[in-house]
Amino acid sequence: MPLQVITIERKKYAVGLFWQPLAAGQNPRNFAATLSKQIPGTVKFYAEFKSMVGVGGRALGHRRGMKIAAVEVINSFSEYNSFLAAFFVPQGFWIVAVRNNIIIFDQLFSNENDAKREYANLSELPDWGIMVAPGYWTIPRAVEKPLKDIVAGNSKVSLTPIGSVSGNIISLLVFAAFAFGVWYFFHEPIAKLIAPKPQKANISPEVLEEYKRKLEAKNARVAAPEPVRIAMPYDDLPDAELRADQCWRGIAYVMQQIPGWVQTGAECDGLTARANLRRTYGTVAGMHESARLMMNNVFITENTDSDAVISVTLPKLPSQPQTPQFLVENIVYSVNTLFQTIGASANVRPVIETVRQGIATQDISVVTVNASSKLKPLEFIEIFEGISPLYLKAVKWDARTRVWNYEVRIYAK
Repeated sequence: MPLQVITIERKKYAVGLFWQPLAAGQNPRNFAATLSKQIPGTVKFYAEFKSMVGVGGRALGHRRGMKIAAVEVINSFSEYNSFLAAFFVPQGFWIVAVRNNIIIFDQLFSNENDAKREYANLSELPDWGIMVAPGYWTIPRAVEKPLKDIVAGNSKVSLTPIGSVSGNIISLLVFAAFAFGVWYFFHEPIAKLIAPKPQKANISPEVLEEYKRKLEAKNARVAAPEPVRIAMPYDDLPDAELRADQCWRGIAYVMQQIPGWVQTGAECDGLTARANLRRTYGTVAGMHESARLMMNNVFITENTDSDAVISVTLPKLPSQPQTPQFLVENIVYSVNTLFQTIGASANVRPVIETVRQGIATQDISVVTVNASSKLKPLEFIEIFEGISPLYLKAVKWDARTRVWNYEVRIYAK
């Protein structure tokens, strides 16, 4: 990933922050410290804006006090609750997407094809208030807007260090004092120790000729093509707790009460959360009106005049590559033991899956876990602490029995 910093009118702005909604009463700095695990490096920054927290880091090129491009664009597009925008900048192509006043995407691409591909994926979501893209991309319904005409630099929101500032300064001063003391007392021995010593070359002519011969042979040799590496599912996995929280929030969102309709169940599968509704005394028109007033960006599917589904698209969570740690038999043994310890049951089954990439294929070992539980998603995922890599594929809620059903996939060596 390129450095997530862009230049607008000779001023640097931070992009590529990891944004998440801030729950009421939650401390922004503490929440940012938790989210910062998704950001590489050691020095991390955060910003709070409209009940959201965004985190970045020095490894991405961010610096303390740097203004944030996404905030500037949102302020400029204040008349839109949702928008999708792509801008050409000196560093590449920056894409920012906002749904229901929540930033769901914020990233700089150095490769134009990658940027176009991501823009096309995001544009498939319905009900964008405005779409912005470079004119030569010829995107339907999109308009072209120069970023310098949008960003005014008036926002007061800027990046702040997540860690304790005073603690960092004190640590730096202590280290500097220690280093100075060591140098003051031992600079002469250290200088003698690291001073270069003259080396006398004594190379045999036969050895030199042999080296030249091997070097010429190596340069003449045609390099063998590198084998194709197939992308594995565990190369792109979100944090398990963030995934559980996403499903919990998504199901709660679509399960809001609709007068005259009863929710029979809900599920979170992939990037979609949906609720099944059955009519009692309500009407289809009333359901549409209530859903429009209470929920934004939802889709309604009418199976019959008394059976409907309300669904919403969930944002893609940040992900990172993970490496299988355990053998299949060890995973099966550990998972069964964990469920027996808490007095619960689960269907634990090892399977072999084939991953394909073009004509290349590779078999991988997966352990699937299907379980029913009264535990909420965040409580349930804690059962698997220490077992990775895993993915919470699906979460279902049965309103009649008030039981959760879970499907977990654990990747093995």
